[in-house]
Amino acid sequence: MQTDSVATIVEIAEARAAFDVAWSQIKAHGRIIVGHETSRKEWLARIVRGLCEVRPGQDVAPLALKQFFATVPM
Repeated sequence: MQTDSVATIVEIAEARAAFDVAWSQIKAHGRIIVGHETSRKEWLARIVRGLCEVRPGQDVAPLALKQFFATVPM
């Protein structure tokens, strides 16, 4: 396995972990959010992806959660 492939796998795993943490907090928050769950998950995924690109190797879940609630229609 090449180093680039390993790095990509690690990046994907970090992004997935951040998504899962943020999504569980969104679900636990209990706020009424407009739209379907699928569209909310897609929005969160876009946020996580962007944050992971600009902050590689960092825990972006708290930032993703904050940005999600700041931008999603309620």
